[in-house]
Amino acid sequence: MPAPGPWFRYRAENRGGSGPYGPAGRPRPGQLPAGSAVPALTENGPVRYSVLGPTLAHAPDGTDVAVGGPRVRALLTVLALRAGRPVPVRDLVDEVWYGDEPPADAVAALQALVGRLRRALGRDRVVSTEGGYRLDARPEDIDLHRF
Repeated sequence: MPAPGPWFRYRAENRGGSGPYGPAGRPRPGQLPAGSAVPALTENGPVRYSVLGPTLAHAPDGTDVAVGGPRVRALLTVLALRAGRPVPVRDLVDEVWYGDEPPADAVAALQALVGRLRRALGRDRVVSTEGGYRLDARPEDIDLHRF
C-alpha cells in the first residue's frame, strides 16, 4: 500500500482541534485550507450580498466570503432581506428552519448560527438587538435592491 499523500497527512495532523479542521476532519465554519480561493472576511469596508440565486457574501475586493453551511446561509438570507432592520428571534427561527422542525432549543441553535456568521463576516456586521439580530448593511449592498 502506498504511503499517504500530503493531503491525508494534513487532515490527520489537524484532527485534534487546531487548524482549520475539526475533530471529524471537516473544515471549521468560515475556514478553509491554506491557499483556498474563498477566505473568511478579514477586511474592513462594505460587504455586498447576493440573495438572487445562491446566497453569497462578497468582500470589498470582490472575492467571495466563506459563509458556512445551508442554515448559516439561510440566516444570512433572512437578515439580508431585511438589511439594516432588526429581525425578531422567532421570525429567524421560523425562516431558518422553514419546512423542518426546529431543534428543541432553537434559540441556542440560532445563537450558534449567528456566531458562525459573525466569524465569517466580522462581529460588527451582525448586530444584536433587543429580541433579535440585524445585518449592518444598506439596502444597496444587497443585489435584490440593486436590480
